[in-house]
Amino acid sequence: MTRLIVSFIAVALIAAGIAWLVDRPGELVLTWEGYRVETSLVAAGILVLVAIIVAMTGWTGLRFVLGIPGALSGFLRNRRRAKGYQALSRGMIAVGTGDAGLAAKYAEQAQAIMGEEPLTLLLKAQTAQLKGDPATAMRSFQAMLAAPETEILGLRGLFIEAERKGDAAAMRGLAERALRLDPATPWAARALFEMHCAGRDWAGALAMLNANRANGIIDKASARRPRAVLLTARAMGVAETDPERALALALEAHGLAPDLVPAANLAGRLLADADNTRRAVRVLEKTWKLFSHPDIAAAYINVRPGDSTRDRLKRMRTLAAKAKDPREGAIALAGAAADAHEWGEAREALKPYLDAGPTQRICMLMAEIEDGEHGDAGRGRAWLSRAVRAPRDPAWTADGVVSEDWAPVSPVTGRLDAFEWKVPVEALGSPSPDLFGEPEADVKTLVLPVNVAAPAAAETAKAEAAAPAPSGEEKKADTGEKAKAEATASAPGGNEEKANAGGKAKAETGDDRVAAGSASAAPVVPRPPDDPGPDGDAISDEDAELQRGG
Repeated sequence: MTRLIVSFIAVALIAAGIAWLVDRPGELVLTWEGYRVETSLVAAGILVLVAIIVAMTGWTGLRFVLGIPGALSGFLRNRRRAKGYQALSRGMIAVGTGDAGLAAKYAEQAQAIMGEEPLTLLLKAQTAQLKGDPATAMRSFQAMLAAPETEILGLRGLFIEAERKGDAAAMRGLAERALRLDPATPWAARALFEMHCAGRDWAGALAMLNANRANGIIDKASARRPRAVLLTARAMGVAETDPERALALALEAHGLAPDLVPAANLAGRLLADADNTRRAVRVLEKTWKLFSHPDIAAAYINVRPGDSTRDRLKRMRTLAAKAKDPREGAIALAGAAADAHEWGEAREALKPYLDAGPTQRICMLMAEIEDGEHGDAGRGRAWLSRAVRAPRDPAWTADGVVSEDWAPVSPVTGRLDAFEWKVPVEALGSPSPDLFGEPEADVKTLVLPVNVAAPAAAETAKAEAAAPAPSGEEKKADTGEKAKAEATASAPGGNEEKANAGGKAKAETGDDRVAAGSASAAPVVPRPPDDPGPDGDAISDEDAELQRGG
């Protein structure tokens, strides 16, 4: 509306000016070279206006004629560039779909049209990688290093090629060069950090982590856990030579990641060694509430080494009540109660977990309870035999490797904080026996795990069976020693120890059954909740035979 009003006012002013000039025509006289021209002022103005229009039209036409070659050249150049970018686009799509032949075709077209441009070199390099031609890819990436705008891209491509070859020195050099060009290059920063970790260079890894945090590659929250793991690794390395430095590092790590068990365990142990028991208890309890781990329980119960077993049991009752995982708290309490010879309390702590597939540690504790409370070697051995086949307890696992102790990096890949507390993947079952009538001995060989100690165990069992029968007291003593040996063999530590313990248990049980073959079967009676199950019946018969022999 405003523009309309302004336009109307302008037209009105122009019309008024023209009317004013018409009312006052006046005369304009031009004398030049003997010629005299007389005209009115309005006519002269019209002539000047026409002359200006003619001049402008002529100049525009002249510019158009003179600009035709340039316009034609620009049109052809833009058309060629459009074809080049079309070839680049189709080549990138072909690379994405994995069509190496089509990608090579469009890469040649793009290079012929556009020359050695960055995108053309990139398409050529990616096509070479797709075709499995690392030499061509390397030449393309090397060519990118000549231009500042493509140098980072070329370094990235060369890094990938070096990574495929496993050339760690070249990878490190390329990543360092990329960081010199741009400290905020994410792939180079992460690669150098992982190299420091894999090389156990904790100081270098910490410096790299701080640089990545400062450059915005990793945020503050995401940097807390890796920093805690690196600090713990450094503390573990100097714990023996510089306990004070190790304690400071472990406490800092505990503050960053309270659920990091190794940091809390090391801090608690060092605080206990420094007679700072109260702070050690606070550190261990804080982690125990977040992550109930056996190492925390062991450090907690030993926070004052001179305490009696009764005092240790009392302290463990307090810790078990605060456990995040009640099962882990019950196992820790049962172990402390067994050390204090409080067999009833130990049995009561494990009772809720006996019917739902007890794990190896629970079976081992039950064997200790049976042997310690009643001196029932038969039922103790039954629990030990059951421990061989029981589900495994959680362990530190990283990339398929099971370790008794935590480590900062994976032994396979060098990845930081790779170890997890979880149940290891069970070994695959042995192949089924042949169904075409193989002998029983061959079937046993197929089913049992390979164990070089198994033949020796079988020969020992046969020799014991052929030896003169000892007295009852000697049998009981021998049975107790065998149960202890089996307890050591059945501790979690690999399939070979399981197979060894299982072979011993089966050999001894088989010999005892042969000795008691003429005995009548005992009547079936209801089992209490902590009875180990079917194996208990066989061991009970054996124990009865031992008692009759005594």
